[in-house]
Amino acid sequence: MLKRLLTLMFVSLFVCSAVFAQSSAVKMQHKQVISHEDNGAGGPEGALPTSLKVSNAAVGDTVAYTTYDYFTNSVVRNQIVFHDGKAHMAPMVRPTPGTANGRAIHYIYNDGTSYVQVPLFGAGAAGGWPDIDVSLTGSNAGTLAIVGHTPSRLGIWDETSSSFLLSQFDGFTDPSMQFFGEDIYLATSGNRVQFMFYKTTDIGVTFSNYDSISTSHPSPVWWGANGGVEVGLSKSPDETKLMFFGTNTYNADASSPGQVYNGYARDSADNVWVIYTLDGGTNWTKKSIGWDGDFDIVTGYHVPNYAPLFENFGQIDAAVGNDGVMHFIANGYGLHFNATKDTAIGDAYPILYWNSTMTTWKAISNPAVDDVEDSIMADKRPGNGIGQSYPSISVSADGKVLYAIWSGPEMSGNTVVLDDTSGLFFNDLYHAYSLNGGETWTYGGVLAGKSKVSDAFGHSAQLLQDAGDKYVAHIIYLEDMMAGTSLFAANGTATTNPLVYKTFDLPKPSSVGDGVNLNSFELGQNYPNPFNPATTINFTLAEKSNVSLKVFDVLGREVMTLVNSTKDAGAHQVSFDAKDLASGLYIYTLKAGNFTSSKKMMLMK
Repeated sequence: MLKRLLTLMFVSLFVCSAVFAQSSAVKMQHKQVISHEDNGAGGPEGALPTSLKVSNAAVGDTVAYTTYDYFTNSVVRNQIVFHDGKAHMAPMVRPTPGTANGRAIHYIYNDGTSYVQVPLFGAGAAGGWPDIDVSLTGSNAGTLAIVGHTPSRLGIWDETSSSFLLSQFDGFTDPSMQFFGEDIYLATSGNRVQFMFYKTTDIGVTFSNYDSISTSHPSPVWWGANGGVEVGLSKSPDETKLMFFGTNTYNADASSPGQVYNGYARDSADNVWVIYTLDGGTNWTKKSIGWDGDFDIVTGYHVPNYAPLFENFGQIDAAVGNDGVMHFIANGYGLHFNATKDTAIGDAYPILYWNSTMTTWKAISNPAVDDVEDSIMADKRPGNGIGQSYPSISVSADGKVLYAIWSGPEMSGNTVVLDDTSGLFFNDLYHAYSLNGGETWTYGGVLAGKSKVSDAFGHSAQLLQDAGDKYVAHIIYLEDMMAGTSLFAANGTATTNPLVYKTFDLPKPSSVGDGVNLNSFELGQNYPNPFNPATTINFTLAEKSNVSLKVFDVLGREVMTLVNSTKDAGAHQVSFDAKDLASGLYIYTLKAGNFTSSKKMMLMK
């Protein structure tokens, strides 16, 4: 069906001669690039590199180089998807060092031996800002699409086609998109004035600008000005649930209000909003899920009277599983106040998580990093990355396993590592995961962190790969050779930086469907292992039992008791945080009734 539609597109364009043009740049056969020329979207990009070979994605493979060291603004859009056994990436690059306006979007895939780069939207004064997706259902299944600006364009390709087909759907900037059944939904910033929502039902031949954020105002979403510039889109793997999401922010020149702590009610304050459908698009719901400066939306935070600031720098991302539970993650930088809540007395910089079941936000980052002083986290930040920034969240198809990554300051013990020249802090990538739908989280510490290199802008594909006995997160990120962002004054100079593709394995929760015998006693291997500083231990009880789960060092000395209570029959999960312990080998022992079992684990700091 798609091939017939693409043929119709060519005929239609020949007759109408307007918005749609075939790209002659990318000649593909079974995903093998054999040549490329001017693609009509900015000119030739030069020879494709041949040295970027497939090595070990679990460690991290360089897939491209860029001198452009800024990936996104307020919404973390999709730059990687995993489908049909391959990672498909669409990063924004600047191929030529020292070129001020040379942004381009390259499609990158693994052909089995190399990471092949295909120039899609060429280097122009305002090119870039990609979003990538693959159709998972219906007659378009397997079709790949990428959007970019300026103007907002859609590129579509499937394996039966010889090239990407490009079409323009908005004259302005900041596009996003997702396949959804037989349709494609899109959004733009509306020239950074008001968010616009689009749809194509014929795979990019025609587009309808069917709605804008202003129709949601003043209820159920208060909107006065765009917060940041992007709209995010996320879908479930079965393509029956879809979300548009973004932030609204204070603008002194518009009729937008401000923060709750300044006296504004929730229904008339800056906010994080979501517009979603859980039934294939038949019904849509609009709502706010977080309010700027609200004291009462974060549960269990270690700092009293804390109010997150959901504004331009409060970057967000979201994912949804087939169960329809929506999961959000945010840069939760904010303030904490005195007992009467009338004077701000400090700052905090957590990563916050929310889902549509618990409907409150909670911190999933390390409090020791959250509490680094404002003179570092705000004043010495690289670019727009205040504190712990640019979070990304992924979900398993059933909605039970979640994975989160974000950028945070590189730490040497309790000290933030600063660049000797600029005085700005370097970034590492941090991560955490949940095996029970977001109810509890295991903090994983640093995922990627080269000394005095800014590992930043990490994005994990929104859907985790089901690899049988485990889940796999597919990640792309930037290794910036200099702290800071060269686009901003006094934030560093342009350097040639690797773009890295990496994977991370996650365990599958114990359940009857996973083949775990719930009628027996079992102690699982901790995960991850080795770990730093936290790991998760699973165990199964055949019957209700008095349970003891303890950790010992190699000399047999008890260092921590994790469980000492009565537990019901079934599968259980316990988190072990070893932040106060030294690196080395440890043994954990489970005793339940007459059952005893021990396993080894390795802490590597």
